[in-house]
Amino acid sequence: MDCDDTLGDDTTNFLLESLEISPDEEFWPKVTPKIEGGWDPPLAYMDELIKMVKERKLKVTRKTLEDTGKRIQFYQGIPQCFEELQDFVGELSHELDLQIEIEFYVISSGFEEVIKASAIGGKVNEIFACTFEYDRKGNITSPKSIVTFTEKTKFVFAINKGISGKALRRNPGRVNDVIPEERRRIPLRNMIYLGDGPTDIPCFSVIVKGGGKGIGIIKKERPERGAPLWKGKRLTVGPYMPIYTRGSDLRIMLEQLIKDIAIEIFHRSKASLVP
Repeated sequence: MDCDDTLGDDTTNFLLESLEISPDEEFWPKVTPKIEGGWDPPLAYMDELIKMVKERKLKVTRKTLEDTGKRIQFYQGIPQCFEELQDFVGELSHELDLQIEIEFYVISSGFEEVIKASAIGGKVNEIFACTFEYDRKGNITSPKSIVTFTEKTKFVFAINKGISGKALRRNPGRVNDVIPEERRRIPLRNMIYLGDGPTDIPCFSVIVKGGGKGIGIIKKERPERGAPLWKGKRLTVGPYMPIYTRGSDLRIMLEQLIKDIAIEIFHRSKASLVP
């Protein structure tokens, strides 16, 4: 799943505001021309952030990012939703008499240290996001890794093949390992992806074409952001408002899709026992 504008408001804007940098008036107007000039979006805003930090002589360390993450507020039902869905799948596993588990992964163009320190950090299996390099004093100095449009699909396939984030960072080429479909840890058909904007389109395309599910998220304040998602067959369902509490439209649909996948796993397991 995506993070910014899917699970909560833009975490980069939250960091900027904590540094007393106005996102709309000072920051993004300088980032946009870079992107229009050919910069990769995450590189453009990470570079501009570092530039502003140096110009204003601000101190931004790993702790700064982590402290920011601890203050982030997510949408209704997050992070409680993760534990509740674990319980939901536990009940399904009991009903079907089959061991079924659910895992949660965040794939974001935001900052990894911020998201890991937030309320969802300890509730998800792994977080893949942008990271910084630090100097000897612990200050950010340059982008270390970025997660952009198609880069997000790299992590989808890493999850699909059972390659951990640690192993992938140590050897990025591992994502290209040849692993037969039947031996992959999490088939694409067992995945549900949630996202809100253009950067999520590659993930939606890969997962939906692989038999998985795609749920579109939309906010009343920014309906135009999700417009590209509704074109073609990129989504399975949606868009839904980002309300994750029990009984909400989004939550009901999430549980239904999870149940559908669980039943499919049940039928495949029974079919494999037929001589």
